[in-house]
Amino acid sequence: MLREGDEIRRLASPKLTTPVLAVGGRSGQFTLTTLRQVAQDVSALSLDSIGHYAAMEAPDKLAHGLLSFYDKLDNPG
Repeated sequence: MLREGDEIRRLASPKLTTPVLAVGGRSGQFTLTTLRQVAQDVSALSLDSIGHYAAMEAPDKLAHGLLSFYDKLDNPG
């Protein structure tokens, strides 16, 4: 969460308008909640039982999630 003060809040304004994918694991909703503070269009990818190293711990799940996210960008609706 952006609680570090006025400087960080200024850096987060205006919000990003590009689509953002929040990849989270054991942190629950932390990553998603944090990114929603700085971006307007945030999608979530939750990788259960994954820590900080998603690409090493679950490369296939991460790749599938990324490809799905990109596909939705390329083929909206």
